[in-house]
Amino acid sequence: APAGAFGRRRWPWLLLAAAGLAGVIAYQHEVHYAIPYAHVLVALFSCGVLVSLHGVRVPERMRPTLARLSEASFGAYLVHVLVLGVLTDAFVGADLGGPAAVALVAGITVATTVLSFGAALLWGRAGASKVLG
Repeated sequence: APAGAFGRRRWPWLLLAAAGLAGVIAYQHEVHYAIPYAHVLVALFSCGVLVSLHGVRVPERMRPTLARLSEASFGAYLVHVLVLGVLTDAFVGADLGGPAAVALVAGITVATTVLSFGAALLWGRAGASKVLG
């Protein structure tokens, strides 16, 4: 979209993203895990995030790294569920307390992101991206 198409203020779009994320979490917790990608809450969350990031200037020195990560994002998408399943099977139990559960969510989120992108970057470096994504 052209510069200025969504206005200068980002907070309304960030609020939309936060509301969409809260809706997705509530849906996944109360209704059904996992939420369909075509659900309106996913669309609200995605639009809020994308529009709030519209027009953000990326420093020149960070562009190669971001380009490499964006190229690996599809591969990370392909393997993240496998990685998430392995980590949750190994570490999540019904007897966790509240603080431990919050810490575990944060740790598993970081670990899943790092391992998924790492796997995608490794197979990209090995030249397997044409076959694996």
